[in-house]
Amino acid sequence: MKPVMTTSVQKWQQHSANKWVVLLLRLIIGLVFILAGLSKATTPVEEFIALSRQWNILPDPWLTIYAIALPWVELLAGTALLVGLLHRISGTLVALMLISFLIGIGINLARGTALENCGCFGGWFELGETFQDLLWRDAL
Repeated sequence: MKPVMTTSVQKWQQHSANKWVVLLLRLIIGLVFILAGLSKATTPVEEFIALSRQWNILPDPWLTIYAIALPWVELLAGTALLVGLLHRISGTLVALMLISFLIGIGINLARGTALENCGCFGGWFELGETFQDLLWRDAL
């Protein structure tokens, strides 16, 4: 029988204290994405498209698809993280969304674009007054 190789990630996951940290982070991130998805899903799609348009990244047909799909992807990924279903896939989706948000923030920082409302939580509330505020928030 061949010896089983254990990676450093697997060793880290085997410690019970680390399991609680991972669970806590998964619950917090899941709740944040559920809240973000719900806020966008309950905002009229035309309003969310207008909020997304100020980022000036996607052309109109793609922007509409993005504005319709994003709330549901956030809800599904957040819910999956929260309940522990397909946590690797949902974690990957969340990571890809965060990377895409950071790229959009970086592009607008480089352009010097003024921010009215990021649209991160639909029309419910604002988190950050500038793209630099958003960059620090999303990076953490």
